[in-house]
Amino acid sequence: MCEINGTVTFLIFCSAPDVPSIVMASSKESQSITVEFTSVSGATSYILRAETNDGSFFSEISVPGSPGTVTNLQPYTDYTLSVMSVNSAGRSQPSISVEAKTGIFFYSLSTLFDLEAKEMIHS
Repeated sequence: MCEINGTVTFLIFCSAPDVPSIVMASSKESQSITVEFTSVSGATSYILRAETNDGSFFSEISVPGSPGTVTNLQPYTDYTLSVMSVNSAGRSQPSISVEAKTGIFFYSLSTLFDLEAKEMIHS
């Protein structure tokens, strides 16, 4: 938030935005996690942070708002996620982190039975 102070000389005091909160983090795919978070007044964008518990992976991506999706993750892996808000003065402190696991990658073969033809159909 920026405030203008003074009558003859204008000084602009800006401070980093407030810290957003993660509402939910979920994964429906094997290589991404979608994060829903609260919006912060005065924020121009947000940074999603994802890291593995063992420190072998760390990523920060900029998103315009909620929800945001972290991509290029490993299947069936636990990640610690946080979000920061950004404005012209910088970024906020990270939110309280949450943990989420990416989905497992598998190939699905659906089998249908055509009752009239009495045969199996594979797709």
